[in-house]
Amino acid sequence: MTAQSSGKLRVKVAAVLPSIAAAAGLGMPAAMFNMDLHTSSPPVADMAANLRFGDIVAVMDQDHRFGRQHRKGWAMVGIVSHGTAVGGGHGLGLMTLLTAPAERFVFEVSDRAQLANLLPMPWRAAP
Repeated sequence: MTAQSSGKLRVKVAAVLPSIAAAAGLGMPAAMFNMDLHTSSPPVADMAANLRFGDIVAVMDQDHRFGRQHRKGWAMVGIVSHGTAVGGGHGLGLMTLLTAPAERFVFEVSDRAQLANLLPMPWRAAP
């Protein structure tokens, strides 16, 4: 993540998903619970097909300041924290990292948008 002179925050993400991806966890406090994604239905299924634990993902039209809610023109950035479940609406889980008006972000889709690339992991050799 880098701040730009325009005041926008450039964030590398593995995917930018539409608001219809938001599933179980809406309305719950972002600091306590994750938000599951609808990852079994089109078009989200294709967009989320290659996501993995630790990926950084943006979901549009989500405001997570005071409980998760749909808010047009906002966005959230989260990290994939769990895999899918058989129950409907319980796809990959995202823990919220950031939320703000979407105009404050510049999302850059990158295969390097992964927690393992941002934090030193003790089991990985130094480059």
